[in-house]
Amino acid sequence: MLVAPESSPEWPVQRFGIFYAPPGRGFVQVHSNPHIWHPLTPLESPTEEEAFTDAVAAAEAFLQVEMGFL
Repeated sequence: MLVAPESSPEWPVQRFGIFYAPPGRGFVQVHSNPHIWHPLTPLESPTEEEAFTDAVAAAEAFLQVEMGFL
């Protein structure tokens, strides 16, 4: 699993993306709720930290579902 910024740094809205690397298949983007923050207003919610925490929680939930298929 990888949680990383998905939009260009110059965009006014930033978003964390969730990526999964299943064995032998490269990277697959996991579509979930948008995990965004606004760099021009860094103290307003959602903050970068809140967006990252939410994205990590979504990635963990995805992995739990995937583990159910093994």
